[in-house]
Amino acid sequence: MSLVREDILAVLAKDFSHKRALGRRALCKVLIELSLKVETSETILDLGCGSGRLLIPLAKLYPHKKFVGVDLSEEMLISLRDNVVGEGLTNVEVIKADFDNGWTEKLSSIKFDLVIFFQSIHFVGDLPRLVNRVKTILSDKGSMIIASTNHEQFYGLPYCRSLEKVLKRELSRTPDEPVIVRAFTDGGFSLINRVILTVKKQFTPSTLEMWTQSRPFSVLAYLTNVEFKKWQKNFHERVSGREVVIDRMVILTFGLVG
Repeated sequence: MSLVREDILAVLAKDFSHKRALGRRALCKVLIELSLKVETSETILDLGCGSGRLLIPLAKLYPHKKFVGVDLSEEMLISLRDNVVGEGLTNVEVIKADFDNGWTEKLSSIKFDLVIFFQSIHFVGDLPRLVNRVKTILSDKGSMIIASTNHEQFYGLPYCRSLEKVLKRELSRTPDEPVIVRAFTDGGFSLINRVILTVKKQFTPSTLEMWTQSRPFSVLAYLTNVEFKKWQKNFHERVSGREVVIDRMVILTFGLVG
């Protein structure tokens, strides 16, 4: 039986790591998009799983399927292990490994029906090598889903224009969509599906201050206090009373050719 939006929202509503409504809303869209693929898979690998913001809800939604999470950060994995225990999950395996060095060897002989790369493609140093490694651990009809911020459109958001130089410097490591598609098609994959997800928010005077203080932009760490105040003022002037796109993500699904 297919999961519906209410099933996913019910899980996220109780989830320990998604207290903010925005985080739940954005993640819900991704989970709904992934649910059909997960339903037809028995073994699922989450590369760059972090503390489990995607892995934990999926494992709770599909308790009879096997999930494996791989990440290099010990701090993230400690949090993930604690969350797995706290949720009483028995279908999750956690592995510490580097995407660029020997991670496939730690997976034993497991073949995966689905590999998910959620907001972590920028940590890959050698994309063609990753493509070849993924091919070795996919089942015959396996597929890979990459979800990443679409930065070309991201730059166009009104509140980001004052941060464009900083954004480009911080995000320059992330491969653009054409680079990702070319690496996988050159490596023997075909692009099966492409979906753009957007999250919009209506900004009112009461929410502006809270938003600009708590927005999880890693790029803001690169700003001085004076620069941040200028950005905050610019943000207030541009979005007050408006509904704007605050997150735009591209989800690419690849399958092996032949």
